[in-house]
Amino acid sequence: VLDTDLVVLADEIYDRLTYTSEPFASFPTVHPELQERTILINGVSKTYAMTGWRIGWAIAPNKDVAEAMASLQSQETSNPCSISQYAAVAAITGPQDCVETMRREFERRKNFVTERLTKIPGVSFAPMEGAFYAFVNISRHLGKRYNGTVVENSNQWCLELLSQKGVATVMGSAFGAEGYVRLSFAAAMDQLARALDLIEDFIREAK
Repeated sequence: VLDTDLVVLADEIYDRLTYTSEPFASFPTVHPELQERTILINGVSKTYAMTGWRIGWAIAPNKDVAEAMASLQSQETSNPCSISQYAAVAAITGPQDCVETMRREFERRKNFVTERLTKIPGVSFAPMEGAFYAFVNISRHLGKRYNGTVVENSNQWCLELLSQKGVATVMGSAFGAEGYVRLSFAAAMDQLARALDLIEDFIREAK
């Protein structure tokens, strides 16, 4: 029994980019008791590498919710262009072997990043079971001096890493997790190797 009349907004944009032995399970199939309170969000951006096409969709539990969402959306953004819509249809209805090819390549990069991060002192991270990011705990490296600059938080850490080593990361505070940074492994393997070398240098040079 739920204590709150909540609505679940389930973002399943990475549903086909997972790396676990268990298949992806959509939220309302795991919690059928919440099916009538769940809105599903998905799109072509990640599965089909179509970020710039700006096509997504939502599945609402009933007509009233769908109409309310449509009313809100119509006041915030214009409709997607016909070219993008046709491209999305082609992606969804066309051959899907490219999706698995991409997923396997991301998994290879994920394994590389996992192995490489374990060799950097004083950092930790959760297992990467989906998407193409590592969320790394760098809290042990805060409060230190980096080339003369004292870094107290993840925002400063990311800015100094970018300034001093040319490596772009995202501060954990943007996700409500101070002391963490997000690294993307949606890049070529040689770029990942170079970036991780630079991150390790940055950390080891701190005093």
